[in-house]
Amino acid sequence: MPNGFVRNEKYNYTTYTRYICSYDSKHKLLTVKSNTNPTVYQLGFEDIEDKDKRQAFFLDTDFIVEKLK
Repeated sequence: MPNGFVRNEKYNYTTYTRYICSYDSKHKLLTVKSNTNPTVYQLGFEDIEDKDKRQAFFLDTDFIVEKLK
C-alpha cells in the first residue's frame, strides 16, 4: 500500500494517503479504495473533462458505514 506524506504548514500537521489501486489496461479503468473509506471508486478516461490539464481527484471522506446484522 503506497503512502504519501505532505507537510501542512497552515495547520501544522502532516497529511497522508493510504490506498489500494489497480489499473485495467484493456478497459482503461482505474479502481481505487482508500483505507479510511470502504467505498470502491472507478475512474475512466471519459470521466476526465480537460485532458490537456493536470488532474486531481479526491476520495469522499464523508460516508456512511452500516453494520451487517
